[in-house]
Amino acid sequence: LIIQTAKCIAAFHRCELHGVDSFGMDDITSQLAEASQLSSMMESSLKDQTDLCILTIQNNHQTIDWKISQTTPLHLDLKLGNFLTLDNNISLIDLDCVRLGDHLIDIGSFVANLYLQGVRAGIAIENIDRAVSDFCQAYFSDIPWFIDERKLNWYIAAALIYEVVRRSIRQ
Repeated sequence: LIIQTAKCIAAFHRCELHGVDSFGMDDITSQLAEASQLSSMMESSLKDQTDLCILTIQNNHQTIDWKISQTTPLHLDLKLGNFLTLDNNISLIDLDCVRLGDHLIDIGSFVANLYLQGVRAGIAIENIDRAVSDFCQAYFSDIPWFIDERKLNWYIAAALIYEVVRRSIRQ
């Protein structure tokens, strides 16, 4: 299932779209800032940890070459619940947030969601790591462009904050 999901996302990222808005670093930066503001509602030690994570992410951002290797359609809400599985076929659904941007934004978000759902389900971290590795290998082998793993890791870390932590605080 995870390999089919990776291939489905890769097929989506290989599509060509025109006339769609973009999503990029300014959007992520504003969402990280919102996460920082929301963290003020948490216990002070959790707020401090969140702020430290955001500061670390911002510092690491400066060490990475941010030229976009490939602009692709972005789903911007990749999670297992947004795939329809029928007779060993997987389709991506809920396409109302589609934008254009660096494909690694989607991959970082999806990987962050895999970790979140795995932890929530009580799955051992080694098993989550294996599923993420299998997903990434299948995705990487199904796209024709270069993957900058430092950028991917940055997007995963950022997504853990601006999606997972921010949503958790808001909920």
